[in-house]
Amino acid sequence: MKAWLLDLNVENRGIALWLKKPNGQVEKMHVDYYPRFYVYSKNLYELKRALRYHDCVEDVKILDKYVNINHKRKKKVIEVKVNVRDFKRTVRDVVSLENSAVFNIDIPLSQMFLYDKNLFPLAFGDYTKKNGHLNLNLADSQDEIDYNLPDFRILHLDADIGASYIVPSLNDPIRKLKVTLNEENITIDGATEVEKLIALSDTVRKLDPDIIYSNSGDNFLFPYLVARASYHGLNASLTLSRNNYSLEKCQMILSGDSHYFSYGIVYYRAPSQFYLTGRLHLDKVAGHFWSGGLEGIIEVARVSFIPIQRLTRITIGGALQAIQMYNAIKNDLLIPPVKRNAECFKPALTLLEADKGGFIFEPKIGIFDDVHEFDFTSMYPTLMREYNISPETLLCKCCPNSSKIVPQIKFRICEKRVGIVPISLRIVLEKRLQYKRLIKAKNPNSKVYAKRQRALKWILVVCFGYMGFRNARFGRVEGHQAVTAYSRELLLRAAEIARKKRLHVLHGIVDSLWLQDEDEYTEKSIDKYQEYCEEIEQETRIPMDYDGCYKFIVFLPTQANPEIGTLNHYYGVFKNGKMKVRGIELRRHDAPKIVKDAQKEMIDYFAKHANNSFEFKQLVPKVKRKVLQKYIDKIRAHDYNLEDLLITTRITRYPHQYKNSSRQAIAAKQLTNLGIEIHPGQKVRYIITSAKSKAPINRVLVSHLLKHSSRCDVEEYTKLLKRAFRNLVPYKVDNLF
Repeated sequence: MKAWLLDLNVENRGIALWLKKPNGQVEKMHVDYYPRFYVYSKNLYELKRALRYHDCVEDVKILDKYVNINHKRKKKVIEVKVNVRDFKRTVRDVVSLENSAVFNIDIPLSQMFLYDKNLFPLAFGDYTKKNGHLNLNLADSQDEIDYNLPDFRILHLDADIGASYIVPSLNDPIRKLKVTLNEENITIDGATEVEKLIALSDTVRKLDPDIIYSNSGDNFLFPYLVARASYHGLNASLTLSRNNYSLEKCQMILSGDSHYFSYGIVYYRAPSQFYLTGRLHLDKVAGHFWSGGLEGIIEVARVSFIPIQRLTRITIGGALQAIQMYNAIKNDLLIPPVKRNAECFKPALTLLEADKGGFIFEPKIGIFDDVHEFDFTSMYPTLMREYNISPETLLCKCCPNSSKIVPQIKFRICEKRVGIVPISLRIVLEKRLQYKRLIKAKNPNSKVYAKRQRALKWILVVCFGYMGFRNARFGRVEGHQAVTAYSRELLLRAAEIARKKRLHVLHGIVDSLWLQDEDEYTEKSIDKYQEYCEEIEQETRIPMDYDGCYKFIVFLPTQANPEIGTLNHYYGVFKNGKMKVRGIELRRHDAPKIVKDAQKEMIDYFAKHANNSFEFKQLVPKVKRKVLQKYIDKIRAHDYNLEDLLITTRITRYPHQYKNSSRQAIAAKQLTNLGIEIHPGQKVRYIITSAKSKAPINRVLVSHLLKHSSRCDVEEYTKLLKRAFRNLVPYKVDNLF
């Protein structure tokens, strides 16, 4: 049967494959599957004999595998093959044994199946079954650029809830359900709530979608539907899966904390996730790959071997780790349940040198004309691949006299083998580079390629941080330090070459340079900049891109000291009209929409009417008068939508743990008073109602309590708008107020 692999799930004693055929039909194929894990023990043969008598074990054999990533020789281990249904139970029994180390035990079973079969989501091929086992003849490859995809039937599901307040709760009744399939809108508004829930199941069954989109389906919509069904005793009748599995049974309750810490930020994850069978439930609020849309999600799923529903619910680092695990398994390297690469002992001076991070040129403050931006392409991941930076290649014992030395910190790099990290980054780097070249060549499929490369970029963004992450199986602090050491050397070299070409450095940050040409800019100047990029690539082995020329760019000062430039607060307009904005309210998650709208309109005005720094300065009073004052007048006249005033902030602790009366703490406590459980990492949304009130509880109003009659603190929102205006001008403008 020729088909695409839409989805798969563990079922009974095997795996259920959901295959979408070219004619649009989806067929289920059940195949037997016996996952394997590995045991290393000093009492190898005795343990092998004992495992043969375990009632869940199908087979045991002794094989040669790499037990540690730093080992040069394989060791004998026991391969244990078990029934898929009894995998976890068998692992628990073996883990409890003394003097034994267990490997490859925490890979999701559906993902392990894909690894074993060299199969990936939406792979096209001929799927047949013989004696219960899958026979596969793929006509597809992960390296494929122009791969074909089926025509998906995509359904959007939403609910109109009869909420007492602006934000609904699980106790509020369903007013109506909204279903959209291929731009056909269907409204389910039966006489009773029971009729609406039954009609929803019937409608989904009749429309037979491949994908169901939701907004906050995991965190609210699906728990809400299950709660309403439970209230009416309809748990078994409410189903959205292809096999009529009840929605309640599709819920997976997550263990552990509902929050995690990443890059200095506390994130929240929904305590439950809903995985449909035979269909894909994609929650547009969950996950990290939505910047590339469905095309981007599919691309990452194909290169990472992660089923699509799971991919949209894991961290970006999880996708990178999945690629590393696949390559480890294919290279006979066993995967430990916890990281084993501890940091090596180093003298204090070496630590001081190694922990410097990336290099930064302090920005010049002001408005500058004809500034050229240059970027190293995927600098950190390309460094890892080109210079073979991986936990097992750094400071290896097999190459004590290696000629490959990390600059400044003098770490040796292995010359005899390629590391697991460079191997894993290959497909992501190569495919993204191919997509970018096709986009630049204006390929007819450029819009699709843009989404795919944007999703792949996220894997490359996290690969550097993941190298130093304490729980990364294939991470190592020395790798993190080696990458930054190389990057410092490369940026300094790029700046040195720029000066020789009469290009003056205005700002530089890790992998980017902003340069002003001492020669007058003409159309022929492009050749000079391309030659500069080629020379950099020849010297460093890292590609450099010329992003274009700004007609003006603004580098902003810090709030604390107007004489010191802020490293990542700037905005500018290219000569082709494209804008780039970093660090100001327009890019901040905690700025209310009305402030973002105002600042966007201000920047648009500068972009449209100013061609250089002189014209920019002339426009500042006019922008204040025409744009800023318009928004201030709206606030004072209460001519606004309350949703546009909401400030969104992430809480970092439980409400009772806050000892001060910060705005997010007050909002969190208001939610607690409403009986709503809130966890660290979750976001609270509120408006400022009376910033100077002596009673903290009156200073803000959480979104759940908002009514159409609610009013904001006019002066406080006026301050926010004025600050947004000040943050666009790199000099004092207080005389304008």
